[in-house]
Amino acid sequence: MGSDQSVQATFKDTTPPGEQLNGKGTQDVDKLKLTITSNEQATLAGQASVALPKSGKLAKAKVVKSKIARGSVGANQRTVLRFKYAKKPLKLIKNALYAHKKLKAKIVVTATDTAGNAAPASKSVKLIDK
Repeated sequence: MGSDQSVQATFKDTTPPGEQLNGKGTQDVDKLKLTITSNEQATLAGQASVALPKSGKLAKAKVVKSKIARGSVGANQRTVLRFKYAKKPLKLIKNALYAHKKLKAKIVVTATDTAGNAAPASKSVKLIDK
């Protein structure tokens, strides 16, 4: 009874952040963006990919990816990530849209909290060129 030992509870966060992706279902390929909401503070990394069908200049089908978009979000806050393509992939996408091909971008955003838990979320967006 005389021992004065303090008991410390160690809490290890093993729950990945819950994220929600919001944005228009049809967007311009030059202005592709999503609003991300998270239930806890997290860093974000996302990329959009488009499957291009075989066409006149493309000998075979090809998947092109955007540059990686990075950001951070606070707990119960929202932030906007913009997805941009390099010149050559953007030209391929625009040529396919000009040839009346229907394209969709699959956007995958991974949220990682301070404990290192990661959770991916994805959304498909129909592409147009204005």
